[in-house]
Parts: sequence; C-alpha cells; structure tokens
Amino acid sequence: MSEFIFGVTSKRHDAAISDRLDAICRAEGGNAFVRYSAPGTDVKGWFTGPNMGHPFDTALAARVIAAVVAAGIEYYDP
Repeated sequence: MSEFIFGVTSKRHDAAISDRLDAICRAEGGNAFVRYSAPGTDVKGWFTGPNMGHPFDTALAARVIAAVVAAGIEYYDP
C-alpha cells in the first residue's frame, strides 16, 4: 500500500525542528516528517502516514498540522 503524503512545505527546517516535526507526526499516528533537498525544486519537506483513504487521511493531516501549530512551529512560508 502506498503512503499518504500531506503538508508539503517549501520552508527549510533545521535538523532540530525536523526532529520535532517527526515526533509530532508519529505521536498523531503518522509515519514521519521527510526533510528534502534537491536542486531545482522548492519542496523542502512533507509528512507521511498510512494511506487509509478518506476520512482517515484527512483527519490525520488535520491532527498533525494542528499539533504543529500548537507547538508554535512556523511550518509554511508566509
């Protein structure tokens, strides 16, 4: 089964913030925060979780993003 990818961001996060994002994602039932860097792309990271379909995927994404906001982490570029 494929992974559910959500919360794609173009904001660059350092290793410490990436570790916090990963821990938040896992605590909410997701798999990981993926930190990404490649030439020619603005994508810098995303969250992954089990692909269970709607409404489970939507609920996971909402929980993770809400927890990131509650932690005071600026996840997206303004």
